[in-house]
Amino acid sequence: MQRYLGCNAQGTPRCGVPFWQASRSPGYVNPRDRKVLQRRRRDLAEPFVDILGACWHPIVGQHTLFESMGRPIPVWLLPTYTAYFGVQPMIAYMVFSRGTTARVIWLWFLIPMTADLILEESLLGISDELYAYYGSQPLRLHGFPLWWAPLNTAGIFLNAVVMTLLGPRLRGWKLAFVPFSNLLCCGAAAGVVGLPAFMVINSEFPSWVPQLGGLLTFGLAGLVVYLSTRLIAVDRQPLLSRGLMPGSL
Repeated sequence: MQRYLGCNAQGTPRCGVPFWQASRSPGYVNPRDRKVLQRRRRDLAEPFVDILGACWHPIVGQHTLFESMGRPIPVWLLPTYTAYFGVQPMIAYMVFSRGTTARVIWLWFLIPMTADLILEESLLGISDELYAYYGSQPLRLHGFPLWWAPLNTAGIFLNAVVMTLLGPRLRGWKLAFVPFSNLLCCGAAAGVVGLPAFMVINSEFPSWVPQLGGLLTFGLAGLVVYLSTRLIAVDRQPLLSRGLMPGSL
C-alpha cells in the first residue's frame, strides 16, 4: 500500500531504457511494458493486503480504479504504484547487479523504509480522506502503524534481490517470469514479513500482543535483508560466487 503522490509514470521507462540498452539485461527487457504490467499486477493484490492489514480507502471523494473483495482501490494509486513498485526496485537492481557491499544493501532497505514512514505520516496528518488504518494496529504512531514501513519495503527489496540472482539466467521462455516477479515477491514478503502483524490484527489478544507482532515484523524484515547480503554482497562471500547457486534454470 505504497501511497506516494505526484510521481509521473513516465519516469520508469525513461530510466529503464538506457540501462537495458547498455546491459541487455533480461530483467529490463521492454521496460515500459514490463513495469506497467508489474504495477498493475501488484494493484490486483492490494485488496488482499488491505483486508489482512486492516486498511480502507474511502469511496466518497475519490475516483475508484477497480473494486475487488469489497475493497475499492482509488485511481491515484496508479501513478504511485508505478513509482514505488517500478522505479525503486529498478534502481536497486541496477545497483545490486553491478556488485555492492552489505552496507549499501542495508541502506537500500532502510532509506525507502524511512521514506515510507515519513511520507505516510505526512499524508495521514494532512488528510484522513485518502486512506485509513483501523483495528488493533501494532506500533501505531499517530495515524500510521509503523510495521507497515518494513512490509511495504520488503516486497520491492526482495524483487530487486531475486532479479539480481535470476536476471542473467532468464532467456527465452523464462522471460515470462519477469512481469510477475514483483507480484510474487510482494506476496512472499507479505506472507513472511507481515504474518505476525496480520495474525494479531485479525485475532483477539491482550493489548501487548499486537505490539509484539509489529516488532516481529520488523525482525523478519531485518532477517530478509541479512539473508540477502549473504546471497549477493560482494564483501560477504556471496553464495552465488561460491557456486552454490545453479548456473542455469
